[in-house]
Amino acid sequence: MNFRKQGRPQKWKPSQRALKQGGKTLSDTNILRNSIAVKMQNNVITAGTPVIYGRIHQFGGRINKTVNVKEHERKITQAYGRRIRQRIVNVASHRRHMDTVIEERPFLMLQREDVKNIIRIAKEEVAAVLR
Repeated sequence: MNFRKQGRPQKWKPSQRALKQGGKTLSDTNILRNSIAVKMQNNVITAGTPVIYGRIHQFGGRINKTVNVKEHERKITQAYGRRIRQRIVNVASHRRHMDTVIEERPFLMLQREDVKNIIRIAKEEVAAVLR
């Protein structure tokens, strides 16, 4: 529900990618959303994601590091600020410095309305164990 509503109770600040491409924030490939796992053990229910970038989206933060960029192809439509006929170019591998702030977009949030569903799921899980 948090992904569908783009943040609850407060809406997330739209990402640059979502604004540029007209998509939804944190929903480009849905890898993060689909990775969320819930575990019930003893009297404790935990939820989380193994996706490495989940933490910075949940809590926000700054990325300030140099990364290696692999060789790849890029579609270009302009050069030196002027529009050109679209073409594909090869980009050599290189190093790139990243210094960016990622806004906090808490996606692992429970709301009051979620409690009924959590209780229903817990009861189903307990019933399945007892069968």
